[in-house]
Amino acid sequence: MLAPAWGADKLRIGVYQNSPKVAFTDGKAEGIFVDLLQGIARQEGWELEFVPGTWAEGLQRLERGEIDLMPDVARNPEREGRYAFHDEPVLSSWNQVYTRKDSPIRSILDMQGQRVAVLGGSVQERQLDDMARSFSLQVQWVVRPDYDAAFDAVAKGQADAVVTNRFYGVRNAPRYGLQDTAIIFSPSQLFFAAPRNGDPALLQTLDRHLRALKQDSDSLYFRSLRRWAVDEVRTATPSWLLPVGSAAGALLLASVVGLWVLRRQVAVRTAQLRKNNGEIQALATENARLYEEAHAHAKGLEVRVQERTAELAALGSFLQAIIDHIPNPIFYKGPDLRFRGCNKAYEEAFGVLRASFVGKTVLELDYLPLSDRHAYQAEDARVLAESSRIAREAAMPFVDGQVHQTLYAVSGFQDAEGQPLGLVGVIVDITPIREAQAALKAAHDEQAAIFEAVHSGIVLLQDRVVRRCNGKLEQMLGYSAGELLGTTPQAWYTSEEAYQQAGDIIYSLAGQGATHQREEQMRRKDGSLFWSRIYVRALDPSDLSRGLVGVMEDVTAERAAKEAMRQAKEAAEAADRIKSAFLATMSHELRTPLNSIIGFTGIILQGLAGPLTAEQSKQLGMVRDSSRHLLALINDVLDISKIEAGELKVSREPFDLVHSVRKVLDIVRPLADKKHLQLRVEVPQGLDHMLSDARRVEQVMLNLLSNAIKFTETGHVALRVSCFDEPSTKDGDVRTMVRLDISDTGMGIREEDMARLFAPFHQIDSALSRKHDGTGLGLAICRRLADLMGGRVEVASTWGQGSTFTIVLPMQAPEQGETA
Repeated sequence: MLAPAWGADKLRIGVYQNSPKVAFTDGKAEGIFVDLLQGIARQEGWELEFVPGTWAEGLQRLERGEIDLMPDVARNPEREGRYAFHDEPVLSSWNQVYTRKDSPIRSILDMQGQRVAVLGGSVQERQLDDMARSFSLQVQWVVRPDYDAAFDAVAKGQADAVVTNRFYGVRNAPRYGLQDTAIIFSPSQLFFAAPRNGDPALLQTLDRHLRALKQDSDSLYFRSLRRWAVDEVRTATPSWLLPVGSAAGALLLASVVGLWVLRRQVAVRTAQLRKNNGEIQALATENARLYEEAHAHAKGLEVRVQERTAELAALGSFLQAIIDHIPNPIFYKGPDLRFRGCNKAYEEAFGVLRASFVGKTVLELDYLPLSDRHAYQAEDARVLAESSRIAREAAMPFVDGQVHQTLYAVSGFQDAEGQPLGLVGVIVDITPIREAQAALKAAHDEQAAIFEAVHSGIVLLQDRVVRRCNGKLEQMLGYSAGELLGTTPQAWYTSEEAYQQAGDIIYSLAGQGATHQREEQMRRKDGSLFWSRIYVRALDPSDLSRGLVGVMEDVTAERAAKEAMRQAKEAAEAADRIKSAFLATMSHELRTPLNSIIGFTGIILQGLAGPLTAEQSKQLGMVRDSSRHLLALINDVLDISKIEAGELKVSREPFDLVHSVRKVLDIVRPLADKKHLQLRVEVPQGLDHMLSDARRVEQVMLNLLSNAIKFTETGHVALRVSCFDEPSTKDGDVRTMVRLDISDTGMGIREEDMARLFAPFHQIDSALSRKHDGTGLGLAICRRLADLMGGRVEVASTWGQGSTFTIVLPMQAPEQGETA
């Protein structure tokens, strides 16, 4: 697509053959619009380029933006949505039909069955088509690319009439031997049109010049009109005027002399005949008077016929407009069973045009099956003869390719003498209704299937009487099929009092729109009792007479299971209390002697009680180590018991995390040195204001570092501390987190062991448990302590390469009982 040239002060103008308004002759543009545009261009300094073509090509180029202006365009809503227009009209015009001089076409009604040449895509084609359709006329359109071709088609007998604007018709009709008719319609104003997204300044400039030109009677505007007007009075004297005038003068003089002689003769003859012809003269006078009266009466009748014809045409258009606004297809036929018309809904439903439809019988409608056509023809003949009415359902193929279910109604009518005048038919598409009915039936069947298949009993009560229920309810209460219908639920209750009390509560809540729920012991038909859970709700809380829907479940087994669970829970809680008491007692009883053993063993090993042999020192060291291991085991068991019982509390106090890291490193460094392992540490500054439980943070770090050293034979163990921000899962606020990554180069953990890694009293490899002492509680305690402090423990490991345990804790731990 070419870019518009307006910005470069060069305009591309579309031109076509429509003289005198616009034309392109011998490679040169001319006409009224061209004169005006050239005059404006000279004043504005524009360069004009004229692009010749047909009318349709010009409009297509304008819409694509390939030209900047198209002259001689009438405005209508459709074009205003596709092009831009200025405000000041250039010319005013109207449309008129032209024919050959021997043509019988004088009015719109004479165009029935005629061939009419039109300019393709023009306003005249659509407007004249609408007029013909309003009179139910069949007109054959002969489309031509320009007016010259259209006029030539009529002159050569290829068309019977042509429609054009008054400028072209007045100027060019004599050239083709055509004459105008009384068929005049659609006065319009003509403008320059621009692309829809063109520059508004161009159109404003045109308006400014046009208004100025119209104010001066000697301006370019009026000079161009006088130049191109075909009815202008010429002032030059033709060469043949003088001899013809002289001859006419001589002839006139001879005529005067002859007339005087003739008048004398007539006077004499008249005097002779006046006496004898008195009666004849009186009779002639009377005849003349009667003739004048008859002529005046005929003229009056002609005027009345014309007025009545116009009224009938207006009434016909009015009635056609009414039925065109009816959404259902309508058709009407004459006494010969041929179609006289239809509405737009019929055209759209069956894909036909009214003009091609009128005059046919149903037998000629190829969009209907042949067997249906014969049936319709016979039915119509019967309805017309009997002046009766039929209404039935019929399946009809529509233009969308689908067979529609319709309600088809036809009525015949007669005149006052009982003679058939015609019939009218209405077609109502009931396909959506039938589809809705089918969908409703499917939904009803589906609901019925669910109603019967559901495991719960369902009942519909109206005035406390069973109107409907499913088989499950009958089975639950021990009744046979249909036995409950028409009965009241009173027999289901254990007593009259229970029945009345339940009804009062249910109807009170149902009137408020609430769903009532309760569990109650109910009675079966055989008198046995069962526990039932009942839900009841009103269909319409504002009108309880419509009924209540109840759902009933047999929860006897569920209640028994709950009771057993309650008893088991109480037993478990009692056992837990016994366990807690036992652990509290045993912790005191075991810790006291163990601390004494550890303490006294340390005194002896220090030589405070006297010197020891090497073997004695070795044996006492084994005693001390075993005691310490047993004490750690007891502490771990107590910790995990407190955590599980919810009795372990973590503090929330400020402390220096860097100091805690150094404290733990000082404890584990001898263990790493003993195994010749490298201990690597990365700790950033600014971690001296952590708010949490320092003792528990150190406990988790110590446990994980000890495990890393314990299960690493060569290589290194590393501790890396960092900070990051993450949103809180509670309220979405961003909080600062501390991340402690403890990695090693040990054997790693198999993928299948990862799920059991944090289980209490579990070690992932029995061989490791034999080689390394441990209770299997360390990792479980670490994870649960991290949870209590609002954090988490994560692990990543590759078998044969090592593991990384990560502790993630908030810089400010949540209050006890809050979640992170």
